[in-house]
Amino acid sequence: MAKAEEDLARKLLQAFELLNSNKEAYKLVPEVRMNLVYALPEAKSVEEVAGFPGRITFDGEGLAFVKPPRLGASRHVANAVLTAMKYDKSVRSAMNLRYDEELIRRAEEAGFKVSFFDRSKEPEEVRAAEGRTTSWGVEEAIRSAGGVPDLIYHLGGVGKEPMILILGKDPVDVVEKLFKLIGRGPESSGGS
Repeated sequence: MAKAEEDLARKLLQAFELLNSNKEAYKLVPEVRMNLVYALPEAKSVEEVAGFPGRITFDGEGLAFVKPPRLGASRHVANAVLTAMKYDKSVRSAMNLRYDEELIRRAEEAGFKVSFFDRSKEPEEVRAAEGRTTSWGVEEAIRSAGGVPDLIYHLGGVGKEPMILILGKDPVDVVEKLFKLIGRGPESSGGS
């Protein structure tokens, strides 16, 4: 494993441990499971974005992953970051979460830049091409917000789960943003 990939993996594992320190975080794992990704500085493809192979899930006691982070392990969340990086190269990390109206309300109240995309407006040629929906949706949300938001959400579609994406400079930044919305742990007043 190259040093750059080791650095990405180390930061992802650090962020995972931080996230898992909140014993309520498992409630935010979507049905499709969660991923947390971190891109190389000039990433142009999913092979240059590290994530958790098999994604992050809840094992009954806490968050868990199958294998340690590596490049090319995510497609959807990696595509979200790659799209954001076209507009702001400093935004190199993202995490997907279960849709939660309360989380969106808290983000707006906290002054986060929040944006939305409507999957029903997705052009047919985008829908027909595997893996293009995320990029299209993130681009729509960025255009609507006038820049890269902290949080992007959509309400799903036929056979597609509603989802939230939190974007940040690195994985710890992403988890810290989430903690601003839900609190650091079960002892805090926040909780989703």
